[in-house]
Amino acid sequence: MRKTRIFRIAAITLTTCILIIIGIGLCIVYRGDVLLPALPLSLAKLDVKADKVSYTHTDGNGRRWTLEANTALYDRDRQKALLNRIRVTFYSRGKEVLFLTANEGELQAGDKLMTVRGDVVARSAPDTVLRTQSLVYRGKTGLITTQDPVDIKTTRMQIKGIGMTLDLESQRMQIHRSIQSRMIGVSLWRG
Repeated sequence: MRKTRIFRIAAITLTTCILIIIGIGLCIVYRGDVLLPALPLSLAKLDVKADKVSYTHTDGNGRRWTLEANTALYDRDRQKALLNRIRVTFYSRGKEVLFLTANEGELQAGDKLMTVRGDVVARSAPDTVLRTQSLVYRGKTGLITTQDPVDIKTTRMQIKGIGMTLDLESQRMQIHRSIQSRMIGVSLWRG
């Protein structure tokens, strides 16, 4: 009888310990503290999804741009990253020349082509803000273009038009058509 009782206590204790270890293991896995082994992407042939992405593109001239996104989904077949809530800083000669934000976009790695869409806001210089619905950055040429309406404001003027090309290296901009401009805070007087 005494052996039976000791056996029951040992079995209950062992079962309890096993359940506690399983529970701790599940808590660790679900909290994300333990990385489960995964197949290499080349074997799994899976797309990749990531949160809080940051990437800096460099070349022989140093940093060209830094991209941050809340989420990114990489499509391996098309070699394209689909991005959400984007922030991009462009550089020329090592200095920041343009900072932009957009709702979504795509980055095609092979073509060095970045397209952003939705409430696009680009800032350069302390007082220049450009607003449009889409922009395309061509990494091979360093040009940013759009065919959409653009609205550019500084402390002294506002320019509206349709379509635009911006050369990041020379920092020259061309509005394509339907240009309207307005001076802000300037009074015209007759002599």
